[in-house]
Amino acid sequence: MVCDRTSAAYESFVEHARQYGPFTLVLIDYHNSVGQKKNGVTSVNWVSSLMQENLVRDVVWVSGRTMLLPNRKSREAWLDRNLSTFLPTDAAHIKSRIRICDWHDLESMELPRNTVVSVGFAEFTKDPGADVFAYIDEIHGFIKKHAPLLTVLSLSSVYQNDSRKAWDWFLHCVDFFPLRADWALWAGDFSQEAESRDELRARSLWRKTGDFFPGAYNWLLCPSAVRASLLKKHIWALDGTAAVCMGAWQDNALNLLESEFPEKARRELSQCAARNLSDFAFPSMRSETILLPPQPLSVHDEKSRGIAVRFRTSETDRGCLALYGGHMELLPLVPVCVQRAVRDERYAPIARDEIPSLFVNISVFSPWKPMADALDFVPGMDSLILQEPDGERTLLQSAVAMERGYSKEQFLSRLSNKAGLGLDGWKDENLRFFKSPTLAWTTAASVKGLD
Repeated sequence: MVCDRTSAAYESFVEHARQYGPFTLVLIDYHNSVGQKKNGVTSVNWVSSLMQENLVRDVVWVSGRTMLLPNRKSREAWLDRNLSTFLPTDAAHIKSRIRICDWHDLESMELPRNTVVSVGFAEFTKDPGADVFAYIDEIHGFIKKHAPLLTVLSLSSVYQNDSRKAWDWFLHCVDFFPLRADWALWAGDFSQEAESRDELRARSLWRKTGDFFPGAYNWLLCPSAVRASLLKKHIWALDGTAAVCMGAWQDNALNLLESEFPEKARRELSQCAARNLSDFAFPSMRSETILLPPQPLSVHDEKSRGIAVRFRTSETDRGCLALYGGHMELLPLVPVCVQRAVRDERYAPIARDEIPSLFVNISVFSPWKPMADALDFVPGMDSLILQEPDGERTLLQSAVAMERGYSKEQFLSRLSNKAGLGLDGWKDENLRFFKSPTLAWTTAASVKGLD
């Protein structure tokens, strides 16, 4: 099973125990996930919850590849702090069934047939030894040797410092397993609430870096190599949003955009936006008005491409201009978008001294298609146009949904409110909606930040 939060696998653990009886849990994770169940099962309490329900016989907690005595003492003290909120009898019962060990201890253990393995990728950011990939290969060997009936891989995005490294580790882990294994993805909700202070801090950082996204957006927007590997495994969906994500992975329009705009092309567009922002920000070094180029195609033409350039801080937007489509070459459009975004009338003009704190989000639009109804779209993938009966149009970019963790309804409310129709305006049956699978990315808005 694949997920981000290990707590998402809770029902799978429960189902396994019902079918095969209480099991031994090999927990390869920096965290022990022992805590009081105050508001349901979460990442901070799923292990103790299983233990209190007598679904887990014992836990082998591997909290680092190599742990010296001080490390073991600190892990034990950490566990004791977490158990201090339990009744003394419950705390003693849980602690007596948890063995703290490192990788070398685990390799020498005899484990029962009914063993379940949970690999939390926070382990690889904290104490993985000298080589993370070598450690992952050791884990591969352990899994091959013991052939557990259930293995859970948790990305643990909240604790990752570098998204590229994390996805590379994940891909290396996934590629080890044979095609014949049963693969399942739990994606979680698009509007998933943060479940800890650590996650709130991580989300604040993601708003700046674009490394990860809340909830199911992580899986919707995961790297193409990860998507291809999971699809090759014939992975199936454990929740509705996983099915949505897997359908989006195979969207022809989006895959075509990704092939047309590889990383080098995206970087070129971002650098062009940064250079022009430096020129046009107040007080401007350039005073001429750049005219909009002619639009040779319909926005619905299969060859049509559109672009939006949006500047923002980590919290608020600072200016945007979108050219819906009808174009084939996008680079010449960037200066036009930047000049108008800098003086977007909805905001104060962008000043040069604020550029170091800004980010630029670029969206590339594929052809626009009419929607069957207002809910006929994938949040985070599809940008939307709302068209009123008089022909007035309002656009909202897909990136807004993934940045803010919007559900479909929240995204539609934001769109209709932007159109001046109120939060529930999207429910008006006289409105028409169009969608465009969109390729979007965010970088620093300063030239120096892109170097």
